[in-house]
Amino acid sequence: MLPGRAVQLVAVSGEHRKTAFDLVAVEHEGLWVCIDNRLGGRFARGLLEQHRLPELEPYERVEAEVRCGDSRIDFRLTGAGGVTWVEVKSCTLVVDGQGRFPDAPTLRGARHVRELAERVAGGEQAAVLWVIQRPDAVEIVPNDATDPDFGAALREAAAGGVQTLAITTEWVEGRLEERSQVPVRLPDPR
Repeated sequence: MLPGRAVQLVAVSGEHRKTAFDLVAVEHEGLWVCIDNRLGGRFARGLLEQHRLPELEPYERVEAEVRCGDSRIDFRLTGAGGVTWVEVKSCTLVVDGQGRFPDAPTLRGARHVRELAERVAGGEQAAVLWVIQRPDAVEIVPNDATDPDFGAALREAAAGGVQTLAITTEWVEGRLEERSQVPVRLPDPR
């Protein structure tokens, strides 16, 4: 987000809006980066409804924004396999092919990951799903320099059985398109 960068806007109307447009994408080093986090959640919902993530199967029902402890978790999957909670995180920061999350401190993000760990400890399943809203990441890691608490919470949750998944996307003609699943790496921050 620097002066002179090309951007993509979407016209949006609404009684309480301050502007007539949403900023959805920015051109960065020759590629479009979707910066609207809501679109990452919508993209993830489509993946779940189309059963495109075999790691989370089996389930029959997808519910959005479900109360879980002191939080609302993005999705609850239910079916013969039991209950699986899925929290979606949108990633826009990529450095040398490495997706880094978060790009700003997120108390809420760490709280969500801890809620997922509690669910797993209670016998349910849970996952964190990163939608990397650009195609140039080959992996994703916690951005410990920006938010060490989130990184610590994520490592603890993963050690306790919370799954971690990440998918790169590309902004094409006004929508996110799936590119590839990439590894989530949880290196020791020291």
